[in-house]
Amino acid sequence: MAVKFYRGKKALYLDEYPEKYKDGIYFATDTKEIIMNNDLYGFGSFPIKNYIKDIQFNEDTGILK
Repeated sequence: MAVKFYRGKKALYLDEYPEKYKDGIYFATDTKEIIMNNDLYGFGSFPIKNYIKDIQFNEDTGILK
């Protein structure tokens, strides 16, 4: 299954989820949020249950964590 990517204003996502954006990754350009299946990721203005707190790159394995 291929993941689809979308971008636009958050209100558009809220109006059309889940019919149009289910299982896709949506970049809310006005709030700077990343949304998938109505879960927010990143740093936005709403309570978010999955904050990105740190990003680490393992040079030995080539994996971002």
